[in-house]
Amino acid sequence: MLEQTTNAAIVEAATFAVSSAFLRTEGSPHPRLLALAAAYVDDADQPLQLRVRMLSAIGHSQSPEATAHLLRALHRPEVQFQTQAAFDLAHGDHLEAHRELLERVAASWPDDASYLAEEVRRVLAGEDD
Repeated sequence: MLEQTTNAAIVEAATFAVSSAFLRTEGSPHPRLLALAAAYVDDADQPLQLRVRMLSAIGHSQSPEATAHLLRALHRPEVQFQTQAAFDLAHGDHLEAHRELLERVAASWPDDASYLAEEVRRVLAGEDD
């Protein structure tokens, strides 16, 4: 679907399929699927909201390859990418490995960034009970 469509509704459905595939895959995700998802995230011609949703789909994989994409997203200028990537890293097995970076990035967000930003800040403060 991702290779052949420009229809936003189909791409949105594809984000759910990618999420499901990554959630159900132990270890590394299918390299072609990850590459397609990452290419969509990087495609500035696509709607920002769908690109962030695709990043969220990538975040459903706990693989090193997916983690690398999330870490790159933390350095993007758009706060939406940063908060989504930080949320996924904060809720995965990577929190302690990347805590210092997450704290630095979270400190740069405006107070009204998003509910994801608030959730990341809560996790970093140890308030995620």
